[in-house]
Amino acid sequence: MTSVANAITQIRTRYLRGGRAERRNLLAANITDTDTSLTLKHDATGISRGMRLSIDLEDMHVHDVVPTSKTVTVERGAYGTTAAAHSADDVVVVGTPWSNADLLAAMNATLSDLESRGLFAIATKEATFDSGVDGYDLSGISNEILDVVDVWTRSPVSASKKWHRLDIGDWSLVTSADTTDFTSGTAIIMTRPGAAWDGTSILVKARTRFGRLSALTDDIETVTGLTTSGVDAMLLGTAVHLLAAAPMGDLSLDVVGDPRRDSEVTYQSMVASPSNLRRMYELQVRNLRTLLEAQHPLRLRVR
Repeated sequence: MTSVANAITQIRTRYLRGGRAERRNLLAANITDTDTSLTLKHDATGISRGMRLSIDLEDMHVHDVVPTSKTVTVERGAYGTTAAAHSADDVVVVGTPWSNADLLAAMNATLSDLESRGLFAIATKEATFDSGVDGYDLSGISNEILDVVDVWTRSPVSASKKWHRLDIGDWSLVTSADTTDFTSGTAIIMTRPGAAWDGTSILVKARTRFGRLSALTDDIETVTGLTTSGVDAMLLGTAVHLLAAAPMGDLSLDVVGDPRRDSEVTYQSMVASPSNLRRMYELQVRNLRTLLEAQHPLRLRVR
């Protein structure tokens, strides 16, 4: 399982900074969401006016620095983020072009991109069949349903542990159902009498959109529905999205902490790096789409 916080570190270190460590410090004491003076645990060397600091999902703009007391005066909730309370020993990311908030937004943008390329999550919903009821609410599936892959019914002989796949004509998906009857607005309607046995379970397997991330503690697989391979593609796609907005980011003084000779980092390598990442991303997406379609194919509905 991968948390958003761990994913952000991977993206920033592996793709955006080419393995080079980011500049960090630690808070020396707790702060509220209104405090504008921060005391740091380590030397404030390298922090200057106009620089951006990032703690959790909040960005701050530096207005003044007193190196002798390791104190920094900041504007809270800067660059479209929200001010929040933070604790002593929380990590302070110094002068990064890509803050935690930037990366979280890019992750969600990448999820939208993956959906537009035909990728999807899989979710299931189990209900108890009643011959007097035709419709079954799919409220247990939290993300928007794109289509139903299969509907299964359990054998009335529970000891057999056997499930039967219903014919595609035995059910239909309703995505704009009356919320008085179906609170989620989405339902499976059983269209053939006797398709299942009273009191047995019916299991709906559906393709859905990906859930969106909102906190550093979110578990990516759990919240989004991505597989492990899908998470890898999302991390790579997030880097591609960020580098597309700043293809020359490696030439920025904010990124390159140590001077390097032209022979070590050429102009051509700067330009080629985002292109190489994009090619890797495109290949991963194609492979994932092929795998998902093979594992969860839709059956043709003949009308």
